[in-house]
This record gives sequence, C-alpha cells and structure tokens, in this order.
Amino acid sequence: MSEVRQDSAQRDIARAIIFILVVVAGFLVAGFLTIMSNVGFFGPAAGKGPKAEAGYKAAAPVIEALEKWRVAKGGYPEQLAALAPDYLPDVPLGPQDRELLYERVGESYALTFRYEGPGMNSCTYAPGAEWRCSGLI
Repeated sequence: MSEVRQDSAQRDIARAIIFILVVVAGFLVAGFLTIMSNVGFFGPAAGKGPKAEAGYKAAAPVIEALEKWRVAKGGYPEQLAALAPDYLPDVPLGPQDRELLYERVGESYALTFRYEGPGMNSCTYAPGAEWRCSGLI
C-alpha cells in the first residue's frame, strides 16, 4: 500500500513539474514573439511604416485643434466630438478607418490610434511627451 501512495505522489509531482514547464515555455514564446515584432522581424516595428504614418497624419489636426481649444477655453474637451465644427470640420478616422481614441487624463489627455499589420499595434500621444507605440502579434 505504501508503494501505491509513493507512485501516486511521484506522478502528482511529475504532473506539476510538467505543468510549470509548459506555462514557463508559453511565457517565453509570447515574450520572444513580442520582442521580434517590436524590432521589425515580422514587418515594420510598431509605430513605423505606412499604416503608422497614416495614424500620425490623421492625429496631427486633432492635436492642433485640442491645443487651440485649450488656449481658448483653459482646458481640454471631454470628448473629441466637441471640437467639431469650430475647431475641426469633423473628427477624422485613424488608420484602417478606426476611430481615434481620446481620454482626458487629469488636466491633460491621451490620444491613441490603433492599426493591424503585422499584429495589433497602438500608438498614444500625450502633450509634452513623444508618441509611444507598442504592438502584439
């Protein structure tokens, strides 16, 4: 009877070790693929290439309109739609006809565009900072 318990305990330990190894391997593969994507191994790195350039181009007049609003009204609007029609004819779409995402952050804001290819990419701008882009495969 003691041998049966010992065999069962050894199998349980072996299963736990295999599970841990599989989980660790999954994280390593996901991390490796993310790094390879961000350095451009699978195509342009996040924030680079024609799709990203289209996002920067779509965001530029919005950023300019937001600054004009801030100067005129002493802060930023709650929504991008408030910029039209006085500061923008309408709110432009980002790359691949995706909406630009706007969020008030304290007295500031964050403006984000997203696009696919390769993987899912996201670029965010905040006043006083550079664009920050990241991507996932």
